[in-house]
Amino acid sequence: MNASTILPPLLGIVIACSLLGCRTSPSDGGSGAAANFFLGEWSRSEDAGQGVVTHRSWTFRADGTLLESGYPAWEATANYEVISRSDGNVTLALSQKGGEQAYALQDELVLVHDPSQDTLTVNGAGPFRKSKVVADP
Repeated sequence: MNASTILPPLLGIVIACSLLGCRTSPSDGGSGAAANFFLGEWSRSEDAGQGVVTHRSWTFRADGTLLESGYPAWEATANYEVISRSDGNVTLALSQKGGEQAYALQDELVLVHDPSQDTLTVNGAGPFRKSKVVADP
């Protein structure tokens, strides 16, 4: 095999990616469960006083979609792309935001995992605890 047989297909892939925009899937940039620590549903409830309990959850799916939901009534959805990873941290870029509270979603989310507690913070908010593993679609 020489460069003349390898380069044309490789060049085609590079051109297609530049024209179509190659997406980084949640499983890119790492291997195994550690790279995908954020997949699933992460929840947090707290007493807001006067008998009111608030609840917030983030659901990150392997297909690149997320749902933020909670009580009092709260729902926002988005597509995400992994833009960076490092030792228990993942930064996501959000697009195609929807839902009643889509306006509140920032353009980037920084997820920080504390493996000793198995908790997640999202842009400094939390900690959230894993409440459900979400299967690949």
